[in-house]
Parts: sequence; structure tokens; C-alpha cells
Amino acid sequence: MAKFAIFTEGSLRGGVDTFLRNLIGSWTKDDDLTLLLNHNYIGLAGFNDIDCSNSKVRLWKNFLMIFYRRNYPEKFGARIIRLIYRILYYPILTPIVFIQLFCHFKRSDYEYLLVVNGGHPGSLYCRVAAIAWAASKSSKTCVYSVHNVPKKPPQFAEYIESCFDALLSRSCKKLVTVSKSAANEFESTAGHFKSWKLSYIHNGIKDIAIETSLLAKSMKAPETFIDLPNPYILILATFEPRKGHKFLLDAFREVLKSRPDATLLMMGDGTKEQISEIKDYVTRLGLDQHVQILPFSDDPYFYLEYAAVCVSASQESEPFGLTLIEAMALSTPLVITDVGGMPEVVSDSGAARICNKDDKSKFARYILVYLNSKTERQLSGALGRKHFLKHFTADIMTKKYKQLYEVNFD
Repeated sequence: MAKFAIFTEGSLRGGVDTFLRNLIGSWTKDDDLTLLLNHNYIGLAGFNDIDCSNSKVRLWKNFLMIFYRRNYPEKFGARIIRLIYRILYYPILTPIVFIQLFCHFKRSDYEYLLVVNGGHPGSLYCRVAAIAWAASKSSKTCVYSVHNVPKKPPQFAEYIESCFDALLSRSCKKLVTVSKSAANEFESTAGHFKSWKLSYIHNGIKDIAIETSLLAKSMKAPETFIDLPNPYILILATFEPRKGHKFLLDAFREVLKSRPDATLLMMGDGTKEQISEIKDYVTRLGLDQHVQILPFSDDPYFYLEYAAVCVSASQESEPFGLTLIEAMALSTPLVITDVGGMPEVVSDSGAARICNKDDKSKFARYILVYLNSKTERQLSGALGRKHFLKHFTADIMTKKYKQLYEVNFD
């Protein structure tokens, strides 16, 4: 029995949680799995019902939580904390984190490590975890998985970040991204990750159509779903600016000119400031009666299955788009922007209409195609379902991850 550790740090619920639940849930029972999460991991409860008897969760103490923005008021207080964090980041915090993780890995009996980072640079703990593992174990047994495109560091940190990337590259067997588009970004932006070191594995999920069907038969629809008006447009995304909520709201205002009965449903996690900004924008556009904002849900599948159309309006940094494969699994048509890896995910399947990220009018017209035609919804939905089953199941994804370690399958 091989002993795997999966390490991550998270402060927001979203795609990484879904990725981890599906990866662990579809892992073979022959291996021993330990999920290493920070003690303040917001999505911890979502791992309680995973059907995987050979897995367990261990929490590690996150000493950096005092610097996290959610713990402080905006403006002056937050600015002071961020300044202190930047000053201490390289000379003090990085060595402390390295010692903490080195000691943990040195005492452990894990044989393989998968580090899952939500971005790059992303989490300091995730980057240092790969380096500490290589120092205490072996770089040949560590895979580093990144779920966003790399961000260019500020000018004052370029040299030290270059050194950080070089050390990280030497510390892992492979750096895995979630799309070919994201891998190309790493090769061109983060110069130390050469093509032979880079790989990509598309995210996968369980067949949620089966689960949703069972839930529907037992009448366990969420309370917030019961009174939801039809037809509705759905977006599942964190309320970060890059996700394009304002772009979508501008387009939705044009949709209402033709379909005043339409509703836009927004679900996702975000800081109080991010959510408040979107709510204010909704009010400014006079859309309060047509837009509903709901919190993040681990199982938004009722909403997805009955949506007239699911949209992704991302404006930047969208390497994959997990919502896309969730929608395709449930035969829900898509309207998306041409950002990052999203066109790659839908490919030429016919599951989606793709629009330039700056063209609000065309985005609105594509939404109206699905609102106005049941035939179009059914056709794109069926094609999307077929595309999902061929390329994006959790079993396909997990098998590819295990192959990186050259572990034999039954």
C-alpha cells in the first residue's frame, strides 16, 4: 500500500475544494491517503462525506493566519498588516514555514506528495511544502499542481522570486497545470519551469447527473431553490474582479430588454468587500428585482441542472473553469468568454457559445439564444454531456495523476 500525502492551504471555497473532493473520492482503495489542510481551512466540512475509507484528514497549524485580510478591517488596518507581511515574507516567514514543514515531513511515513496550490505564487505554505519535502524526502516523489496562471511578481521581488521558482522547479518531479493554455503561460512567464518539467491534466468530477437525479426523486431541493423564478441564468464563481461579474451584469441588462422575465442567479464565495461591491453595482444598474446573490454551495447541482444557461464571464486568469464541466455533466448549455483555458475545455464540442471578453452585446445575444429556444438548450446540453463523459470524469483525472508517480494500477 503506497502512502500519499496531499497538501494544500485555502482561505476561500471554490474550485480547489471541488478538485480535491473528486480526486480523493475516485482514488483507488489500495493506497493510504492523508489530506493535509491548514487548521482554519474554510471548506473543511466538505470533506466529511467523501466515500473513501482509506483517506484521512490531518490539520496543520497555519501561523500566517494573522496576516489574512479577512481578520482585519479594510483601509488603514489592512494596509498596515499587508505592509508588515511583505517586509517579513522572505527573511522571516519563509524560513519559519520551511522549518515547520521540514520537521513534519521528516517525522512522517508518507512516500509521495501532491501539493495543490490555488495560484502562482499563491500560497507560501504550498510553495515551501514542495521545497521542504525535497529536502526531507526526495524531489522525485513530489508533484506540484497549480490551479491558476502565474502572476508576475512586483519589480522589487523579481530576482528573489526567480530564485524561489528555480528552487521549486528542482524540488518537484512535475509541475502540473489544469490546461494546455496554463502550461504555456508557465513556460513563457515563469522561466525556470521548462517544457519537460511541465504537464497538464484537465480537472475531472464525478458524474453528478446521477447524484442530482437521486436527490430530485427524494425531494431534497435546497430551500432557496424552491421559489426560484424561471427562466434563470446562473454563474458559479468567487466574487473576485477577474471573474467578470460586472461585465455579466452589463450584458444582463441588455438581456432584460428582450426578456424582462429573466433572473440572474450569482453563487460564490468572496470577501465582504467583494460581495458588497457587486451588490452596489446591481443597485446602481437598477437590477435588484432581477438579480439574486447566494453564498457558495458545495453542491449547487440543483441550480445548475434547471438553469436555462450557465455562464462564465471571466476577464483574466481563468486556466480551466470547473463550472464548465459541471454544467456539461448536467446537460446545461454554456455561454463563456474567450479567456484562458475555457475555449480549450469546451473545444469544438458544441456545448457552448464563446464570446470575446469585451463584447457585452454579443454575450447578451448568446444568452438570449438559450433563453428563447428549448431546442438550442437541449442540443447544446446533449453535446456537452457527451463531451464530459469522454474527457472530464474524476476517474480519468485521478488515473492521470497517479501515472505521474509511476504507480501501478490494478
